[in-house]
Amino acid sequence: WKQVSVSPAFVPGIDRAAAFVPAPQGPIAVSWERDGGQARVRLSLPKGVTAAVSLPGVRQTVRGKATLNRVVSLAD
Repeated sequence: WKQVSVSPAFVPGIDRAAAFVPAPQGPIAVSWERDGGQARVRLSLPKGVTAAVSLPGVRQTVRGKATLNRVVSLAD
């Protein structure tokens, strides 16, 4: 539970999704919501957890205790 990977699948016809995992260090939460050709992605990590985040056009490492709020383009 020290490293996690976050790579949501933005499936056509699905406008939002969320997941919550009760890790030993604390909760890991990720959600996204589609808005037209974009999606707003939210990630919350507890202290001691690092996430490798893979989104359209974005590769980012997030280290806990942290919150990520990111808007990404879903255009091809």
